[in-house]
Amino acid sequence: MITYLKPNKVERIVLLIHGMQDHKDRYLEFANKLKNENCLVILPDLRGHGNNKPRGFLGGYKEQTHELIELVNKNKCIDIPFVIVGHSMGSLFARSIIKQEPNLVDLIILSGTPSYNPAAKFLAIVLDWYNRLFKRELQENKFLNWAIIKQYNMKIKNPHTSHDWLSFNEDNVNSFLESPDCGFMFTNSAFVDLFRLLVDVNKTETYKSLTPVLLLSGMHDPCDSDKLEGVSKVLKSNGHKIKMKRYAKSRHEILFDNEKERVEMDIINAIKDIKILNNSN
Repeated sequence: MITYLKPNKVERIVLLIHGMQDHKDRYLEFANKLKNENCLVILPDLRGHGNNKPRGFLGGYKEQTHELIELVNKNKCIDIPFVIVGHSMGSLFARSIIKQEPNLVDLIILSGTPSYNPAAKFLAIVLDWYNRLFKRELQENKFLNWAIIKQYNMKIKNPHTSHDWLSFNEDNVNSFLESPDCGFMFTNSAFVDLFRLLVDVNKTETYKSLTPVLLLSGMHDPCDSDKLEGVSKVLKSNGHKIKMKRYAKSRHEILFDNEKERVEMDIINAIKDIKILNNSN
């Protein structure tokens, strides 16, 4: 499912990619603000998210990346800058897009992008072997779903819920927990795709791109705050010019936390300032 928000006059095009166990409609408020700034906003639900079935099944990270590249190419215009904004797992897909098509767009904005995890490659191999041997691709993996969330929430002092790591804003956390379209289980196959995607986009010197990257992170984000320099190093090795900004009173979901207005304005200003790359079209 894809939502398009089109202003009367299109000056920028923005592809907004949501995160893991998330969905596009949570971003409509911010998307409408982008629309008011004359941005054509494209919001897809990733495979296995929103109304896309089967739920929690990505069906191959390379295939999902290819679909997103097709979506970009379908909506590109010669004289209009194109920007990708990706949050969390959505930021990994944004990085995967630019790895496959290094100068496809004019700016990448990454929110809460995960850094390399040494265990990811091993887990992908073992879980893929298990799936092939026992045909368990569509089985929900309750242990990994629990373990990943647990490792993040363990870094929060005196948490009130299982997802306090998402944000300081309690209304946002409660809204996430109460939504049937958030926090659902990932399948074994989806975890294989996620781990492979994480490994793939964190390889150094595998392509060359002129596309600038804006890295945004909550200072208290247990997912990426301590390792953002590592992500920057990988991106720089592949030719990207990097700008970084951290938010002192935010955790993982900076677009829904207590500094959301600042985050929104920083993204809007970055989008308004971007120019078309000479070789991006």
